[in-house]
Amino acid sequence: MVDDVKKEDLQEKKREVLFSMPKNIRQIGQPEDNRKIYIEDYVMSFIRYLGKESTSTYKTAVFLGDYREVEGNQCIFIQGAIEVEGIDLEEGKCFPKEIWERIYQEIEENFKNGSIVGWMLTKAGIPLETTEVLEKIHIDNFSGQDKTLMLYDTLEREECFFVFEKKHLRKKEGYYIYYEKNQEMQNYMLKKKGIMPSEKVDDYAIKEMKKRMEGMEEAKRKKRQTRKKMKIASILGAVFVFGILWQNREMIKEWGHVEESFSENNQVNNDKDDELFVEQQESKITISKEDVDKQEETEKKPKEEKVETKEVVQIEEEGQYYIIQPGDTMVSICMKQFQSLEKMDDILKINNIEDKDKIVAGQKIKLWE
Repeated sequence: MVDDVKKEDLQEKKREVLFSMPKNIRQIGQPEDNRKIYIEDYVMSFIRYLGKESTSTYKTAVFLGDYREVEGNQCIFIQGAIEVEGIDLEEGKCFPKEIWERIYQEIEENFKNGSIVGWMLTKAGIPLETTEVLEKIHIDNFSGQDKTLMLYDTLEREECFFVFEKKHLRKKEGYYIYYEKNQEMQNYMLKKKGIMPSEKVDDYAIKEMKKRMEGMEEAKRKKRQTRKKMKIASILGAVFVFGILWQNREMIKEWGHVEESFSENNQVNNDKDDELFVEQQESKITISKEDVDKQEETEKKPKEEKVETKEVVQIEEEGQYYIIQPGDTMVSICMKQFQSLEKMDDILKINNIEDKDKIVAGQKIKLWE
């Protein structure tokens, strides 16, 4: 018995030694100091994939991961997610025994070292706030300190995390997305889409993210240098202008007196012109109110038609084009827009992109002809 305890302690110490914080991290919102949530990018992609199928019904998944204490902070790492089918919140059928058996079977088949750290619920228009029903489901099925709940509204594409603290679900103001090789989650996603995973599947997302992060750091460095140069140039320019003005201050004073005299004379002439203009307008034949109304209606219709046409064109262009966001890759864009990588070569060809790794945030690309 003592030997078993020692072995467990050694395994735990080995895990602690091997553990290291992920390097490629993107912050969302304002994470709190005492408890921090880290969710892997593949898991977020899978959640959005489920969300596209949950326009009228709830979709549920169980989170897998680990807990770590880093620099005095309790960190929750979400490294995997398993879809849970057969959940009906409206009828109160939530996580019966047969569903839990299926969940553990999925964990055994796809995530050998996975531990349940929480769950997720998504639906179009779902409120991003907890209710008594949700808290009861959480306590009955995911009891324990720091177990998480994520609500994802597919309509607004917004999400919110809650952590169970002091017998209640507490809302978190932010979290982190991290990027690293996650072969188990990648294989699980391929299975859900009916694609058999292969050992030769290239991890495009990780490679692209690393290159992207390096490019972002270089861009930030150049931006800081440019701002510094512009600031120095502005200061020098201001000093130069001030020096010229100081040297010519007497000339400016004289010009001010001349300008005041000119303004007074100009005001007198303007008053006379205004009186003459009023007399001329009174002598003109006035247009009837009906003619004015007809003219306004005639001018208004073409404008409304132009506005409608412009809105239609804009809607079509928004569907046809996509503006690359920070953290996007060609793989994540294809998965987000088409749920597959089949369109990647077509998109590269349409936009004359020779290297799929060289895309920039803010770039507008065409999704189809």
